[in-house]
Amino acid sequence: MSRVRIAIATEVMLLLGLVAFLAAAFLVERGAGLEGAVKLGPVGQLAFAALPALLWLGYFRAQDSQEPEPRPLVFALFLAGALVAGPAADLAVQLALAPDVAAAPDFDRLSPERLAAAFLVVAVAQELAIYLVVRYSVYPMAEIAQPIDGLVYTSAVALGFAAFRSHQYLGALKGEVILSVGAARVVSFTLAHASFAAVLGLAVGWAKFSPWGPVKRALVLLGGLGGAILLDGLFSVAESAIAAPGLGFSPWRSVAFAFGFAVAVLIAISLPLRKLTARTAG
Repeated sequence: MSRVRIAIATEVMLLLGLVAFLAAAFLVERGAGLEGAVKLGPVGQLAFAALPALLWLGYFRAQDSQEPEPRPLVFALFLAGALVAGPAADLAVQLALAPDVAAAPDFDRLSPERLAAAFLVVAVAQELAIYLVVRYSVYPMAEIAQPIDGLVYTSAVALGFAAFRSHQYLGALKGEVILSVGAARVVSFTLAHASFAAVLGLAVGWAKFSPWGPVKRALVLLGGLGGAILLDGLFSVAESAIAAPGLGFSPWRSVAFAFGFAVAVLIAISLPLRKLTARTAG
């Protein structure tokens, strides 16, 4: 199986795994007759937050038998996303955003201040943190042997970042979470950041194997980063409008939007990714 097919297959399996994760949370909740929040301890919160991303890592490990050496590197990058990119982006957002903007009421979520925060602060901080981890860790290494590797390694960092965000969400609830709702939020985080990483990872692979000089390669990387930032901001704003049309919040609308968003991005990048890989192989 080619590396492109493996990467695309892992993305598809991630979608199916997330469906299974959601279904399992719903069935456990209904089967046990849980009508309210359950208490998750520190280990439970960590497992709940990381499980969707670990599904992707596990499937990649099972399928990618052609090049076993990068597997520890993939896991190391996942940890870097969770332990480096996540806290760094969170600190940057906290320093940049005034408390009144960060805590604005739900009905004011589409105000100019909130839009500026979504695109120019939160999206920039998140995607720049992920980009910097990739750019100054794996990008100069020989382990990026094909353009598809840019997508694989960037996805690993982004899924670690998503696990950090999920754990942060559960921590804010002090572990008191309705299983189905918590699973929906974790799935939304995972799908969103996997989608943004696909665009950035495509640019990483393109720049790495481009015959151009350093300036044009830097422009390709900058374009990928800009695309990821744009998608991040658009997702945040659109999800807010779709999932919370009034003063309430519907996690299922958020999940449905996240799945559609992820599928659209996966379809959009699959053709240029195949062309880029074929051109490099040729």
